[in-house]
Amino acid sequence: MRQFDFNITSEIGMHARPAAGVAREAERYKSKISITHDDITLNGKSIIGLVALKARFGDDLTITIDGPDEDEAEKGMRKALKENLG
Repeated sequence: MRQFDFNITSEIGMHARPAAGVAREAERYKSKISITHDDITLNGKSIIGLVALKARFGDDLTITIDGPDEDEAEKGMRKALKENLG
């Protein structure tokens, strides 16, 4: 299992467009990918779930990856988060 934190530095925060980019990357992997914000954990492959987190500028997310391709998934998720929310 892999876990890391990510701080949202985009002023617009999590909305449909960045959520779609993050979820699209998560869908590429077999591993289970969960994203936690304010004690709410949701499926990182769900655009609706990611938008429902209501994460804003300055908020911290915890990403948990568990599965057969977790090393590759962690690299991809870090990149997708930075591109969409960083």
